[in-house]
Formats: sequence, structure tokens, C-alpha cells
Amino acid sequence: MKSKNKNSFLVYYDQKNLVDELSDTEAGELFKLILSYAQNGTAPTKEITAKISNPGIRMAFVAIKTSMDRDSEKYDAKCKANSEYGKLGGRPKKRTVNLKADG
Repeated sequence: MKSKNKNSFLVYYDQKNLVDELSDTEAGELFKLILSYAQNGTAPTKEITAKISNPGIRMAFVAIKTSMDRDSEKYDAKCKANSEYGKLGGRPKKRTVNLKADG
């Protein structure tokens, strides 16, 4: 998931429904998993996720991870497109028109 030069990620309001099903402790565990994934770009191994006591945490993580991956792919594609546009010289300069009247 980790993208170059990216130091943030999106959280969607509809994901709140997933988190609301968890206790505060479980939500904290989920949040730590999400932050770790966003920062390191690697999902917890199956051994680690198997140790997560609540299957709800695992399900919520997988659902949120899917949207994070999708957003990361869109971000990378946008960066690539912007780079290609920049190689073309960028936006043409605007022509200036002299509106001063003689006289």
C-alpha cells in the first residue's frame, strides 16, 4: 500500500459502521493495524492476524485495507499521469494582452 512521498491516507465515514461494532479496545487494536499498514506498506502476516482475538477486527481490517489499496493505486496512477504531463512542458503560458489605450 505504501506510496512514495505519501504521508496520509483516507478514512471513509461508511467505515465507521465497521468500527462501531467493536469495543474501544478492539477499535484501538484495529487502528494500530491500519496505521502500521499505511506506514509500512505491509499487511500483518497471517500468523499475526490469526492471533487477533476478535474475528470482527480481522474482517474490519480487510475491508478497510481494500479501500486503502484502491486509493493508493489511484494516487499512484495520478502521480504517474502528472509526471507525464510535466515531461510535456506543463501548461502553456497565458498570452498577455495590453489593454492600455494610447493617448
